[in-house]
Amino acid sequence: MPTFRYDFTHALDIGVPALGAFHASELPYVFGNPMQPQAPLTPEDLPVVKQVMAYWGSMATHGDPNTAGQLAWAPYDTTHETQLVLDRALSTESAFKKAQCDFWDGLGP
Repeated sequence: MPTFRYDFTHALDIGVPALGAFHASELPYVFGNPMQPQAPLTPEDLPVVKQVMAYWGSMATHGDPNTAGQLAWAPYDTTHETQLVLDRALSTESAFKKAQCDFWDGLGP
């Protein structure tokens, strides 16, 4: 089964300076709902919401997040280690934090 890896880097403004993107901060973008009343989605967030909802919706419907007009999201493989970067400008990156991941991988059996 193909696996699709991503790095959500779009910072949600919840009133905490320098918090940036954190675990589960993509959820308001997946569902199109603000996380809390103090952190409403802004007009600048709407393109990110639309992109994320399109990827997740396509994945739920077709088992593949890719849709026409979106940046192609390649399945993850250990050779290329490519992932999609979700932010106002979509991009891809490879070998995300490779040194740190290799360290932790090396501790296992």
